[in-house]
This record gives sequence, C-alpha cells and structure tokens, in this order.
Amino acid sequence: MIVTMHIGRRTVTLVTAASLTLGVVGCATGPDQPDTVAEEFAAALDTGDAASAAALTTDPAAAQEAISDLFEGLGNDDPTVTVAGIGDGDTFDLDVSWNFGEGKDWSYRTTGSALEDTAEESDDDDGWRVRWDPTVLAPELSAGTSLRYTPTTGTPPTIFDSSGQPLMSEQIVTLVNLDSSADPAAVAPLLASAAPTITADFLAADLEKSPARR
Repeated sequence: MIVTMHIGRRTVTLVTAASLTLGVVGCATGPDQPDTVAEEFAAALDTGDAASAAALTTDPAAAQEAISDLFEGLGNDDPTVTVAGIGDGDTFDLDVSWNFGEGKDWSYRTTGSALEDTAEESDDDDGWRVRWDPTVLAPELSAGTSLRYTPTTGTPPTIFDSSGQPLMSEQIVTLVNLDSSADPAAVAPLLASAAPTITADFLAADLEKSPARR
C-alpha cells in the first residue's frame, strides 16, 4: 500500500511493509526444473522403485509396466542411475549402469525431457513430469520391445568331422620349453603333478630333435 502525505509544500510518499511483503511473495519461485524431477526420477530408478519412478512420468501405467519388465528381463532391480546433465528445451541426460557379476558391466547414457503439467500441480512436485518415452530407460527401447539378460556360458561344443568322429574338442594343452642343457630325468618329476604324461623319456626324445643338439 502506498500512502501520500502533504506536509506544507512537500509531498512525501510512504511505502508500507505490506507492499514490500507482497513484492517478495511475487518474486518467489519453485524448485529448479527439470533438474528436480529428473533427480527424483533417477533416484527412484536407482533404488529399484518402479512405482515411484512411474508416478513422476506423464503416463504412470505404461511407465510402471515398462520399468517392471526391464527389471524382470534383466534379472536385476539395482541399477546405478544418475543425472549426467541438463540440456536445452527441458531435456536431461541419465547415466545408467548395470552389474551382472564380476567383470560383467553394462553402461550407457539416455536422454529424456520434462514438461510442466499444470493439471497435476501441487506443492510437492511443482507440477512437472518426465515425458514418458521408453528410451529414457535404455537406448532404442520401445513399447513393443523388451530387454533380456541371458548368460551364454556353458560347456564348449565338440566339433565332428563328416564321418561323425570328434574333430575338435576342448582339451588341456601343456607346453614345455626345455633348455638343451637340462636333465630330462630331473625335470620330469617336477612336471608329474601337472602333466603326468610327460616322462623323462619323452623329454629326452624331444631334446634329441632340438637343433641345439645337432
């Protein structure tokens, strides 16, 4: 409120505390966006909370189904998800990594965007939502695709020749390089536990073929 007072020939304008308070309120802003909703979305995924992550999107039902399918397909609901940066046009990047055991890591970056949904605005979330798109979870993921983690380790195959006999199969190969001056009788016992088929006679015969003995 502005009050004008006339004192003699002077005019004094007083600005009351009420108007100052109103000005401060008018300049107040909500949380930074899309930073805040992106951080909340990443944190929910990071803890494996599909429901909470989906609730922050523009299509909670579709998002929860896709996130749950992702966790189930990969057999893992413990990814590491962080906001890598905020771009132009209310976009953001997420860094995502999965661990499937020692030396089995998968890391990638996705891009998402957020928008202000005034119909859902509240004091808690400021009405911002992650625009739902499956590619925010993993590159090239769509509503019609899914991800599966399938280990391919197993027993090595045996390769057969045209007559049905084994041609190639897994086997242990032992390679021994013996100095020409070595005594086969002394070396053979040292190899007995690892390669019992390598005898002193075998080593002696092999040494006779060495160019150094010729």
